[in-house]
This record gives sequence, C-alpha cells and structure tokens, in this order.
Amino acid sequence: MRTGMQTLVQAFLASSVSFSQHSAIELADGFSLCYQHVSLRSPRTPLPHLLQVRMLVLHAAWVLARHGVQLEDAVCVTGDEGLLMVLSQVAVLLAGGCYVPLDLQLPEE
Repeated sequence: MRTGMQTLVQAFLASSVSFSQHSAIELADGFSLCYQHVSLRSPRTPLPHLLQVRMLVLHAAWVLARHGVQLEDAVCVTGDEGLLMVLSQVAVLLAGGCYVPLDLQLPEE
C-alpha cells in the first residue's frame, strides 16, 4: 500500500466519526443506515440486531482472511442487489481484498 493513502475501509471509518448521522448505505427499496449504525468502531448501537450484523461481517472477513485473502486479492461476489450484497462487499474489504461483482445472468461471451 502506498504511504499517505487511505484504504476504503480507513476512509469509511474516518467518515463514520465526522458524519455519524449521515446516510452510509442506501438501498433502492428505501432502506438506509447512517454511519453511526454501521461503524465497526461505534461503542453502542441503538438497534440490537445491528450488533449481530456487525458480528456477521467481522466473522465473514475473518473467514476470508483465514482462507488466504490478502491485501488487494480479488474476491468474486455474486447475489441479488441488497443489504446482503453490501455486507459481503464490506467483509471482503475488511479482509483486505477487493471485490469483483459478478452477474450470473450475463451470457458467457
């Protein structure tokens, strides 16, 4: 990693402090979460189920790292657009990898 540059995860964590009440994730169906709710550094979360989401993302990142994902490794992610896709992408980034979204509906060409 180049000196003086932030990773996407580092930039996100910095934003979670500066913009805690601003929207961090917005989905097409109108669902949104603010930085305070999704920050992995936040000491408390007002929604109990978000703690479970955080633990799921951290566990997925740990599993990816245990399987050898390192800084800048490409990890393919596929699935329906939605919160699970976003959480999968965050887990890949936390593990140090970069996600490659795949659309299985596209032709092989």
